[in-house]
Amino acid sequence: MVGWAGLKGGALCSAIHAHLRCGDPFDVALVRGILNQVARPVRCLLDQWIYEGELRDNNDEFFVSGDDGVAEDKLWREKYAIRKPMLPSFVPHELAEKILLIGKSIDFIRRACRDRSPIGGSSRESKDDAVATIELTFGDVPGSPLHQSIDLAYRETSKRLLEILYTKYNFLGHLKAMRRYLLMGQGDFIRHLMDLLEPELEQDAKHLYLHNLTGTLESAVRATNAQFDDPDILERLDVRLLELSAGDTGWDVFSLDYHVDGPIQTVFTHDTVRRYLRIFNFLWRAKRMEHGLASVWKSQTSRTREIRWMTGRQTRKSIAHSRRSFIPL
Repeated sequence: MVGWAGLKGGALCSAIHAHLRCGDPFDVALVRGILNQVARPVRCLLDQWIYEGELRDNNDEFFVSGDDGVAEDKLWREKYAIRKPMLPSFVPHELAEKILLIGKSIDFIRRACRDRSPIGGSSRESKDDAVATIELTFGDVPGSPLHQSIDLAYRETSKRLLEILYTKYNFLGHLKAMRRYLLMGQGDFIRHLMDLLEPELEQDAKHLYLHNLTGTLESAVRATNAQFDDPDILERLDVRLLELSAGDTGWDVFSLDYHVDGPIQTVFTHDTVRRYLRIFNFLWRAKRMEHGLASVWKSQTSRTREIRWMTGRQTRKSIAHSRRSFIPL
């Protein structure tokens, strides 16, 4: 077997798998038997990965690699990756991505979410049955036993991860909070906050103090429907001041903020929150313009009524005076 020297793991499986395409039935059976034996360590690594979320690849034979130096808060995005040279030719890239996500999800559930409960049907019997079935299957055709076992593990793991995020960490609640406060969906709160902040935000930005603004924020919460929100959500709502520039007023640097931590921070990364804040800054400026126009409109409407009243009064006086002028003596 020329060219096999130095190959191992998935790369060696690919080299052997290429010989299954020869037409001689005896050679195909021989190669299949060799491939079954060579692929056994890779299948064991696959089994540990998709059912336990564990990567025990001391010899770098598996097509999923991990970096133990990555911090826990970056586990999802940076710790694991596909090692393409070790990807067997009978495992399509799309399937390999699913395999990567399965093990990564289990590891995330165990480490970041601190959940050790069983996931779906990941019993010892189902694992053994899956390995026994895959052992004789080296097809890249969708619907094969390999694909079916991976698809099943993928659905069960994804379902479990979402359940944990939705129930234990209130993922949907955080999404709604972002919409209500940073995207200004809580209209009564935003309007009242602007009314309370207007005297302070008209000042030069360097005269603002966070503790004063935080107190105003708390007052706006207590006076509007925001007070009925989840206390955990309200504790995460905060005020931040953007970078100052010469001539900035409080309107230019004021921003609401929303703090996230734990597993939810994997979804709401610093970059994601920063984008939310940019949207808030744009909406805040637009809302300020609307607030200013509404104030001008109220002022003009009030003055118009006063002018009409004064004009009407003057007209009535003139008419009365004219009538008295024509009364005969």
